[in-house]
Amino acid sequence: MGSTAKFFTFILIFTVVVLSHNSQAEDDDTMGITWVILINNSEYTSFEKIDGPVKDMELIKSALTKYQIDTIVEKQNMSKKEMVKFFTVELKSLVADNKIKSLLIWFAGRGAILRQISYWIPTDAVQNNVSSYFSSRELKMALHVYVEKLQHTLIINEACAMDSKFNEPAPEPMVIRRCTDGYGLGKRSVQSLSFSGYDKSLENSRFTAKIAEILSSNSAECIPIEKVVVELTEEVFYQNRQIPKFGPILDFNDQKGTFFFMKKINE
Repeated sequence: MGSTAKFFTFILIFTVVVLSHNSQAEDDDTMGITWVILINNSEYTSFEKIDGPVKDMELIKSALTKYQIDTIVEKQNMSKKEMVKFFTVELKSLVADNKIKSLLIWFAGRGAILRQISYWIPTDAVQNNVSSYFSSRELKMALHVYVEKLQHTLIINEACAMDSKFNEPAPEPMVIRRCTDGYGLGKRSVQSLSFSGYDKSLENSRFTAKIAEILSSNSAECIPIEKVVVELTEEVFYQNRQIPKFGPILDFNDQKGTFFFMKKINE
């Protein structure tokens, strides 16, 4: 083989190795560009106003300042039309345009479960008119279009427990992954955590307050969502309240990775 051929062979091999290494690093050891979507629905036209979501979103925003979050998008008092447009059009564009790798969606507001289907209640929803609610089916249909572009997706829902067709229970015993766990970081995760937090009987459920407390007091370099769920479950069980539902979302390519809250460097 001539010197020129050897030179180009070397360049080709070197390029492949570098690209392979960079791809592996991007996939395995970072949460990448991380966005948080906070939705607060509290001002209703046909339902009684609730104060909890406003307070809870402030608690979570404060707790997240310690973590590697690139952008927090806040949405308040969304109508049905606004919710449909956001999840089907706007969020799809945000994911693609900003190359988001990890996405946390948090809904705080009223919810309902009717005929084994869970719903988020838009602010303009009409009582007893299910078509004016935003269903878990609509949410899944919207996410299906772009969730494959994400490495980690976590939906936290303090409105109602998501229905059995939305997510399956996490396996027991729950695996608590380490911050350096390449499998947990490198494999796709599509997870859901839900709790019925704003019914009058559960106005002081401490669901969001406890999560904010866990995140704020954490001294480790990261905390996986499973650890948050375990600590949260212990508290609500002790208080004889409804146990939160957590697990992978059905019909998505969840590969048993997980969502990590990664501390900012030097925090």
